[in-house]
Amino acid sequence: VEGLQRPLVQPAPPAQPDAPVINPPSAAPASDQPATSANQQVSPAIHQPFQAAKDGVTGKILKFGQKPFRFEPDKPESTFITLRTKNGVQTFWGKELAGLLRQTRVQPGKMVTLQWLGNFPVTVKVPRKNDQGVTVGYDDKDVHRNQWALKVEGNPAVRSGQDEGVKLGAYDAGRFAVVQQAWLAQLGVEVPLPTPPTDGLYWLTPNGEGSAKTGDELSAPRPPIDPNNTAGQPVISSWSQDGHLDMYLVRGDGP
Repeated sequence: VEGLQRPLVQPAPPAQPDAPVINPPSAAPASDQPATSANQQVSPAIHQPFQAAKDGVTGKILKFGQKPFRFEPDKPESTFITLRTKNGVQTFWGKELAGLLRQTRVQPGKMVTLQWLGNFPVTVKVPRKNDQGVTVGYDDKDVHRNQWALKVEGNPAVRSGQDEGVKLGAYDAGRFAVVQQAWLAQLGVEVPLPTPPTDGLYWLTPNGEGSAKTGDELSAPRPPIDPNNTAGQPVISSWSQDGHLDMYLVRGDGP
C-alpha cells in the first residue's frame, strides 16, 4: 500500500511550481497599459513629419487652422491640416500651409491630396519691434522653408510660394492701427475701426491698391518705415459745412 501512496504524493510537487507560471502573463498587461496611453497622446499616426507626404497623401479634411505646434501650449504657433486617410487620421504641420489653405479656400469635408515638394532656401521678412512692442521695421532673414502642393479634388494642384499672391505687398495691421490711432487722437474724432485681418496683414497690389487676395506672409515685401515718422501726416482732408469730417487722407509707410 505504501508503494502505491508514494507515487500519488510525488505528482503533487510538480503541480505547485506550475501555478506561479500563470501569474506573469496576468501581470504583463498591467505594466503595458501606461505605454499604450502614452502612445495615444503622441501617436505617429496623428502627427506626421513633412517627409511622410513626399509621395502625396490623399484624404478628407477634418480640420485645419493655427495652433501651437503639435497642440503643445509652450510651442510657437504653426498651421496644421488634419486628414482622414486610408491609413487613419494624420496631421501635418507647417507655416507654409497657411498660404495654400487661403488660396484654395478649401473647407473641411473636401477630398484633397497634400504633397511635400522639398526644402528650399528663401529670404523672409522678420518684424523688428521697439521696447513697447511696436513694429518699427522689417529685417531680411535667410531661412529654409518647406514647399507644399495641395490638390483639391476636381481642381489643379496649387503650390506654396508659386502663386500669384507672392507679388502682393503686405502692410502690418498692428502698424496700421498705430498710425490710425495717432491721427484720430490728434483730431479728437471717433470713427468705426476696421476688423483686423486674421493673419494680421493688409494686402496691397503693386500699384498700392488694396487686395482681397492674400499672398505669402513670410516673403511678401513690406513698405519701409520712415525713421522721421512721416506716417500719419495729413495729405488731404474734406469737411462738411456743419464741421463734420468727411474724408481724411494721411501718409502711410513706404515711399
